[in-house]
Amino acid sequence: MAKQSKRSSAEEKQVSTKKAKRDSKVQYTGWEVPHANYTLDSVNVRDLTPEGFYDTYVKTRRPVVIKGFLQDPSFVAPTKWTNAYLTSQAGSQKLMVEERASTADSYGQGNEVPMTFAEFIRLLEAKDTLHYLTTQDVEADPETDRPQLMAPFVQALSGDFPVSPALMVRPAFRR
Repeated sequence: MAKQSKRSSAEEKQVSTKKAKRDSKVQYTGWEVPHANYTLDSVNVRDLTPEGFYDTYVKTRRPVVIKGFLQDPSFVAPTKWTNAYLTSQAGSQKLMVEERASTADSYGQGNEVPMTFAEFIRLLEAKDTLHYLTTQDVEADPETDRPQLMAPFVQALSGDFPVSPALMVRPAFRR
């Protein structure tokens, strides 16, 4: 049974305002599924080079399933990230989650509901399939008016992963 969301009128206005801002942005051409039975590439992280990963997936905006963990000493998330740890570090952070009324519905309809990261973790633990952690809007830095690099819940966990892991940095950009 789907959990009914209860939003205040202020939250409703904030959600519709954010959606309107997002919808009014310049659209870009991205990767499209080539045919109905297409299967995403699945590659082991050890088989990827920064150049190959960038050229094949990042530059073309092509989705890929990456298996394994980054071999980067600053990437400690695999050894630390349990639901309890994630909740203790970022549980109070607010985020937007896409919600569908039933499993017959699809995601991508823009039906977003606010909740805390802890509430989202609880849904995952309950094997909920009606909610999806979607792209998060980020606030502008009050001093620079530039957007923050990460959503608040990701920022709360940022000490556990490198911002620019070796896999993501092309040689031309390395220092």
